[in-house]
Amino acid sequence: MIDKQITGFLKKYSKESLQMKVMWEVTESRPWDNLTPLHEILVQLGHLRQSYEPNSLYHMLDEVCDILFQTIILMEFNDIRYKAINTCNIITKEEFLENLIIYFSKASELLMEKYGQRFRKNTQKKLEEAIADNVSHILNLIFEFIEINNFSLELGYRTMLDESEKFINEKKYKT
Repeated sequence: MIDKQITGFLKKYSKESLQMKVMWEVTESRPWDNLTPLHEILVQLGHLRQSYEPNSLYHMLDEVCDILFQTIILMEFNDIRYKAINTCNIITKEEFLENLIIYFSKASELLMEKYGQRFRKNTQKKLEEAIADNVSHILNLIFEFIEINNFSLELGYRTMLDESEKFINEKKYKT
């Protein structure tokens, strides 16, 4: 069931997420490369941890949507495709964050290996499969967390995209 939710969401929002990324380019001092989304994900993981205050469900959803956005950008920049995998069955927000960090660090290491920024331990085929596995686990974690907490991902993601566009326009970051 979660696999269909993820593939449907990616189909619906991948193109729009890339368009939003293009809008953000006016705020950047240099173009992003294939690994830059990982840096932004690290920033968003810190924001997510900071949002663990009581009565901060809105802020948590906002940060989770930011992480999802950057994950989609990472996938698009690196031609990573989601594949159905077994879910992780997280229970607490601490387990959620811990598992996100683990899978993002694995994906980071593998992507650095792919682009020659770390020593190569895997064949190209094994590398591509391992990257897709880790990113698929990340998506499963996000969707499980959303479901467990009864968040509206559609509303949260749409709000994040709309607020991003409003921020760019208000700051007069116009192309």
